[in-house]
Amino acid sequence: MASASRNLQSRVGQAVADRFAAIAAAKGMTESELVRESIMNTIRSADVAQLQDALRVEYEEKLRALAETELAPEIEESTGRRR
Repeated sequence: MASASRNLQSRVGQAVADRFAAIAAAKGMTESELVRESIMNTIRSADVAQLQDALRVEYEEKLRALAETELAPEIEESTGRRR
């Protein structure tokens, strides 16, 4: 079975594009290869637990903000959640 692939796109300024191309050339890589390497390095270095903790904190802050509004009891009733 063939591996599915997906294109990712990003816009950068001309100076960044030129510098990136120069780095790729200096490493003997195509720009696409350097992009793939950079993506894989980002994935490998991601601290998933830290990201999950940050999301939990953000979620809890938003829940507290909602609890401070007049709509909070209605929201809790519609979701079946009680504090």
